[in-house]
Amino acid sequence: MTAETRTAMPPVSEVAPAGSDFLADAITGLSSNQRTLPCKYFYDARGAALFQKICELPEYYITRTEIDILDRNRAEIASHLGPNIELIGLGTGAGTKTRILIETLKDPAVYIPVDISEKQLRESTALFQNIFPNMEILPVCADYLQPVVLPTPSHKAVRNVVYFPGSTIGNFEPDEALEFLRRVANVCRENGGLLIGADLKKDPLVLEAAYNDRPALLHNSI
Repeated sequence: MTAETRTAMPPVSEVAPAGSDFLADAITGLSSNQRTLPCKYFYDARGAALFQKICELPEYYITRTEIDILDRNRAEIASHLGPNIELIGLGTGAGTKTRILIETLKDPAVYIPVDISEKQLRESTALFQNIFPNMEILPVCADYLQPVVLPTPSHKAVRNVVYFPGSTIGNFEPDEALEFLRRVANVCRENGGLLIGADLKKDPLVLEAAYNDRPALLHNSI
């Protein structure tokens, strides 16, 4: 592998939702009794940067706890995932947790990060190229909660492993979670694996402090 190959930025596969999806989602969400908007529309460059700040708040325990779990159990996790795998990261953002995982894996063959934020995707891909020059990286900008056709790697991996951190699975209704996990199973294929982060039940006050963001933080970021 030449230096030129190592530093070349791989093309980002874009599977963004059609423009009409936003209008339909907005009408549906804002017409309901409890008005909502899908959070995927907040993850532009500014929204992704704001979420990074939220992750650093002391009351937002999710990121801090997952990093601690990965750090303390990295060797055991890596042994279960095995060598020479294709790691498919769903919503891995800046890749802070994924880096801990990949650093411990034995000869990872392929990394396919799938994220809605193109800016974060490009930045994390560039960083990972420098840190892991022998690993094939194929970034995909898409809504991973919808069916996504992943690129075909040139490297042959032993197995596919989907990494889905952040306890996002806890935001789904049961039928949505089932449908999502079925799609993940198709991606994992035979002998594949799934490494998923899931939160435990918490005191409502702990959850409200974590997810009701500080007004000062939001004001300073607008």
